[in-house]
Amino acid sequence: NEFQSFAHKIREDVENKDLLFLGTEMGLFATVDGGANWFKLKNKIPEFALVRDIQIHPKTHDLIIGTHGRGIYILDDIRPIRSLTKEISDQEVVLFPTPDITLNNGRFGYGGPDVSGGWSAWNPAEKPSITYYMKQRLSSGKATVEIYDDKGTLGQSMPATIRKGINKVDWNLRGVPPKIAAGSTKMDGAGFTAPMVLPGTYTIKLKVKDKEYTSTVNCVHDEANKDLSLEDRKLVYKKAMQLQGLYNEINTRIDSINLFQSK
Repeated sequence: NEFQSFAHKIREDVENKDLLFLGTEMGLFATVDGGANWFKLKNKIPEFALVRDIQIHPKTHDLIIGTHGRGIYILDDIRPIRSLTKEISDQEVVLFPTPDITLNNGRFGYGGPDVSGGWSAWNPAEKPSITYYMKQRLSSGKATVEIYDDKGTLGQSMPATIRKGINKVDWNLRGVPPKIAAGSTKMDGAGFTAPMVLPGTYTIKLKVKDKEYTSTVNCVHDEANKDLSLEDRKLVYKKAMQLQGLYNEINTRIDSINLFQSK
């Protein structure tokens, strides 16, 4: 029995009656089967947190945890936990559906200032994560998440986490960065980014060892941005890809010259 102290608050999910959260004097617990089995929520939530109140945001689906003397914690978007039925939790790996992603650079910025004696906190993630469940931690091999466009072209490959339970991988909505020349004395920041993708349906492939799990995600134009029409976005993407092509060509020439000079 993981319970080590008395409980302060129990909260039933607003959509799934079998999903309950229990705040105790020593940590936060949850059940996905109506209380038959409980587990401790440990990922970035201190085991010694004195949980006194629990709320669920009706629009953002966030779990808000109020503690005594340990601050406030927010577990972003609990929809994957709502999906953890017995049928799903018994499977080795499950790739959850990804909600539509609006293409923009965000609205919140990068965080808050240092106030109240050094307090600071990041803003919540604005774009849905690629979320999947693993019954057991991967003990050998590796996991990757790959994004393909509607033509089947690989846009980006990202290392995936291998923890037991629910894992999240964030896609920066960009393709493969350009080639950079070797031997520079300064780090070339262009080698870490690429133009933002265009609206469309993209295929997500989660590869775990020798198995593959597939889903799709829709990337949609930000209609709220009146300063950038869909036609403008397509034009910006076209010009950005042309510039990236020139950048690749220049760096290929530089590498060729370096190779010639080294002989």
